[in-house]
Amino acid sequence: MLCWIGAAFQITLVHSYISLFTTQPVASVGALGVGLLWSLVFGAGAGAITAGLYNLFGFVERR
Repeated sequence: MLCWIGAAFQITLVHSYISLFTTQPVASVGALGVGLLWSLVFGAGAGAITAGLYNLFGFVERR
């Protein structure tokens, strides 16, 4: 969301980052939607990996 707002104010570093994920114009609502979708996908993936590793190494309890 912050990147999309930055793109609306023509901050150039933000344009490059948003362009990695979509071909939509960077300040468009479509770019916001794609960014939201990828944020959810990557967040869920990172959470699943973290939970899996936590459960995998659960036998190493600190006492």
